[in-house]
Amino acid sequence: MHSSFKICSWLAQGGVARLGVPDSLLKEILGCELEDEVREAMLAPVTREDVRVVMFGMNGNKAPGPDGFSAKFFQVAWKIVGADVTQAVLYFFSSCSLPAAFNSTILTLVPKVEVPAHATDFRPIACCSTIYKCITKILTNRLKSCLPSVILPNQSAFLQGRDLVENVLLAQEIINGYVYYKNYLNLIFLINNIKF
Repeated sequence: MHSSFKICSWLAQGGVARLGVPDSLLKEILGCELEDEVREAMLAPVTREDVRVVMFGMNGNKAPGPDGFSAKFFQVAWKIVGADVTQAVLYFFSSCSLPAAFNSTILTLVPKVEVPAHATDFRPIACCSTIYKCITKILTNRLKSCLPSVILPNQSAFLQGRDLVENVLLAQEIINGYVYYKNYLNLIFLINNIKF
């Protein structure tokens, strides 16, 4: 069992309260508190229907995992493999244990250009197992419900309806006012990061 799962399970079972940390201090440190209904939805057991909905919501044409099976295989053969897939996913959520076969990933380099000559000419793709994708999608769907209450309004990246460009525009406005702040010439460094 991974230590992060142990910590999450411990927290979900009221581990912080057992340490004697007051809720007010925790709220002050974190700067937020989940509403009761959101908290209950996050801690609700994963159902067979949750697994089925997520599996059939996956794009079947994505790259298969190390086992060679894509989501399309599971969708088409659901009457045959559905009970076993559901049992494997539910086992993870009840035991916090994931067999190594489901946790394995193949990293593949896909060329971006016709004749690649440099490392930057490739795009890395992680081919995860479909069971792993199903588990992470269930977790992601649950986190989506609580993100608006734990992410501050001034944070704009990675949230639906907010745009990272807003931060760029804000930075430009700040820089324009900073260069000649109080009649002194100031210096700003721009560092160009290359994405591989």
